[in-house]
Amino acid sequence: MNHRRILLVALALLGLVALGCAMVTTGERPKNKSPYLPSAETLERLSLDLVWHAEVDASDIVKAYLLRDTICLETASLQFYAIDASTGLIRWQTQFSLPPFVGPCDNSKQVFLIDSGLLRAFDKATGQVMWRTRLYSDPAATPAASDTIVFVSTADHDIKGFSTADGKLMFTYHTRGAMAARPAAEGDTVYTGDEAGCVYAVSSIKKEIPWQKKPFPEEDLVWERQLRKGVQAPVELSEKAVLVGCGDWLIYALDKATGAPLWQHSTGSMVLAEPTCVEGAVYVTSFQNGIHAYDAVAGNPLWTFADGTDFVTAAGDKYVYLRNQKGKIVALDKKTGAVQWMLAPSRYDFVLKNRWTSPIFMASKDGRVVAIAEKGAKMLTYQPPAPPSAKPAPKKAAPKLPAPKKAEE
Repeated sequence: MNHRRILLVALALLGLVALGCAMVTTGERPKNKSPYLPSAETLERLSLDLVWHAEVDASDIVKAYLLRDTICLETASLQFYAIDASTGLIRWQTQFSLPPFVGPCDNSKQVFLIDSGLLRAFDKATGQVMWRTRLYSDPAATPAASDTIVFVSTADHDIKGFSTADGKLMFTYHTRGAMAARPAAEGDTVYTGDEAGCVYAVSSIKKEIPWQKKPFPEEDLVWERQLRKGVQAPVELSEKAVLVGCGDWLIYALDKATGAPLWQHSTGSMVLAEPTCVEGAVYVTSFQNGIHAYDAVAGNPLWTFADGTDFVTAAGDKYVYLRNQKGKIVALDKKTGAVQWMLAPSRYDFVLKNRWTSPIFMASKDGRVVAIAEKGAKMLTYQPPAPPSAKPAPKKAAPKLPAPKKAEE
């Protein structure tokens, strides 16, 4: 009898434990109390707002990118998700046939992916494939795009420009060395650097041959600048300068129109990450000496954060956000570089680099994405840059023809 009573009590206890486990597993997490989200107390203490949080049906996220107004997630099962960065809603998804060599890029209306030797253009809003074209050479780096041309660096030292309207090849320019880093695009001009230490500005200009009615595409080298060491980091643009990190430990600012040096500074070690220009300041990550901030126009040093490893965002009102060597998000005063607070990303595996808008975006391997921002700050949204007022002058001007002589009376 006692054995039966003990057995019944044990079964009852097991049932209660199982019920409790089922409630924890299947029940909805309390709002803002999930271990995947910063707590309400933490957000209030750091003067942050939870902008949105979302989930995708994937548990094997391997890469996460921010392209202006689109968050892109890649999975080990070759799925690709495009998420609206302002709302967290999934816009569309597609499937790769092979793991991609390089990351995606975009312009104001399209997202470009390279998959199995094909450059594909997707409508940014719907995910519809607009066109595809074969590269016939492996990509060497992530492409870059303006609203008119998408530029692809290839392993055979070529940079190719394709029309964003139909994917037709507009020009091919051969560089001296291999290009290991993403170029930068503005209008019909691409800026890139190679491992031979040369920086190029190449412009695609359509000219009309007098005896042909069709416009004939022609590439034009606007300028080139030889540096002392190879360029390993992606090229970035400010309002008037091309920002280049080099193997000689220097960060260079070159004039967009001529390639003339504007300013340069030593970072103390190699620059392997792209410089970032936000609201008049340039942030440069060096391999061993932290993150340096410079005035974008004059190049004056502003401050250095020795423990910094990655830039996060600087479009908020008060702070610039970086990551330190322990992976924590660190808020620094924009003017002085003084540390204000730190936040551990918890179970988020990716903190996305955001050089366009104000939120901090984080993603986890199991498909959770969150956006947080400064409390009360103006929520900046991406605005496509205005086209340049004037195209850069070609390297050689065409000779002028002599004026015709007047007929003698």
